Amino acid sequence: MSSGGVQLPEAKSTGAAGRWGRIHLGIVAAGALLLALMANYDALWFDEAYSVGMAAHSFEEIWTIGAADVHPVLYYWMLHCVYLVFGQNIVVYRLVSVAGAVALAMLGYTHVRKDFGPTVGMLFSALVFLVPWSMHVALQIRMYAWLMVAVMVAAIYGWRLTAQLLRNGRGNSAPLPLSWWALLALASAVAAYLHYYGAIAAFCIQLMVLVAVARQPQDRKRNLARWLLFAAAAVVSYAPWLLVAASQAATVSGGFWIAFNYPGAFAELALFPFNAPEVTGFPSAMPFSSEINRLFAVLALLIVLIELGYLYGIGRATGSASDAAGGARKRELVLVGPLFFLAIYAGTALVAAVASLLLDQPVIYYRYMAVALGPIILVMAWAFEKVKGRLLRVAGILMTVLLASLTAGCLLVCACSPENPQGLVAYGALCQELQAENGGNETLVFSDDLAASIISASGEGLPIVYIDPQEAYRALEPGMIMDFSWHQLLDGYGGKALFVGAPETAAAFAERFGGEVVSSESFFHPYSDNWFIYSVIAF
Repeated sequence: MSSGGVQLPEAKSTGAAGRWGRIHLGIVAAGALLLALMANYDALWFDEAYSVGMAAHSFEEIWTIGAADVHPVLYYWMLHCVYLVFGQNIVVYRLVSVAGAVALAMLGYTHVRKDFGPTVGMLFSALVFLVPWSMHVALQIRMYAWLMVAVMVAAIYGWRLTAQLLRNGRGNSAPLPLSWWALLALASAVAAYLHYYGAIAAFCIQLMVLVAVARQPQDRKRNLARWLLFAAAAVVSYAPWLLVAASQAATVSGGFWIAFNYPGAFAELALFPFNAPEVTGFPSAMPFSSEINRLFAVLALLIVLIELGYLYGIGRATGSASDAAGGARKRELVLVGPLFFLAIYAGTALVAAVASLLLDQPVIYYRYMAVALGPIILVMAWAFEKVKGRLLRVAGILMTVLLASLTAGCLLVCACSPENPQGLVAYGALCQELQAENGGNETLVFSDDLAASIISASGEGLPIVYIDPQEAYRALEPGMIMDFSWHQLLDGYGGKALFVGAPETAAAFAERFGGEVVSSESFFHPYSDNWFIYSVIAF
């Protein structure tokens, strides 16, 4: 029996097992190299610019600013540690996320193959690098790659505890190691400090373990005590952030920027691992983007149908068993089979939907469901190994490889486009030019568009004054300057100023404060799917 309690396939020889292990590690190394090469670009979009800005603040400032945001702060603390060693380096920040994806893939070698067999473990590691959304978040300067690692660790140890509890109820008496409880609690706390959806996913895992404890009369009191002890330890470790979380919930209920578009959002939630809008929709500068988008959707749907067909086959096989052993097998599949891991995804979505109703604001969003991507990938690997018929297996894997290739192409075309630096270089040159025209005095640059933080985070040119910010946007300082009103800024200003934003807004400011728009220039930024528009206003 393995540490997870699942009978491993017998290797033909120790040499064969070692050879498969080396191949497995080779897959992880190749995937790591591929992502590291793909991460070599310095274009940003707004959320990444926010992370870059936050990383430059102290630990205390990150806590204070983070309290006004809608995410916990552990990822920003991690990024700040990197900042202290390497300074502001966008590529290095991106490699932090790549390291998260590699850590997730390594779980296929260290845990999944022991619990589910070498083939499933190898497929899991490969799919971490091939599933489009997994590839996407592995290159983002955001918390999602490491969030996936924390939740997957919690899922693995929650599954091991649940599976062993079930087997103990069928005559076994194997102990439940304290290390399993401790790692479940630790991973739960880390997931919660990385993202609120991490807290939701951890809650779902802990709940399933509690159900398994309650259903198992053998050692129930001792196991319940251990569950309470370690779950309480996770909650206590999260206590410093609980008051902050409560205030953030009030902020969210007062207005949030996520739109829930019925019924399209349900399709996004179902297909996002393969057809995420950010991968297929935002590269508007890419040729044939609409055709590629449709291809993503069709292939994603086919892969999901293969998965559902496999699960339906399990249901029929277990439902037809009438003897006691068959009934026990059915319960085991429900608790420790693929449905355990799918329940993490479904439970997270359900709790988020209920939270949306309670807050009277939609907080369920496909991007956040990356929290359950590790369990989804495990089910994919399981299905590709178990599904009947080589044709279906090969077709599913080939479609996933094709989607991965398309994803890499979409991302690289936009991330490495020669258009990306043009607007930033033009901004720096324009700042120098205006400063010279203003007699060497520092030129005023201002904006009412938060997308300007992409410019300020790049380090080009002068700081940008942003008017009337929320407290959370102080993460963007000092590249963006806060605490000014329009009148403080523009009343009595003489000389030329630079406005970053819509030309009609620049014209309105010029008219209001006695200026004149001298010129406007526009530059498209493919990676953020945005326009940088610079208007020179003479006051």
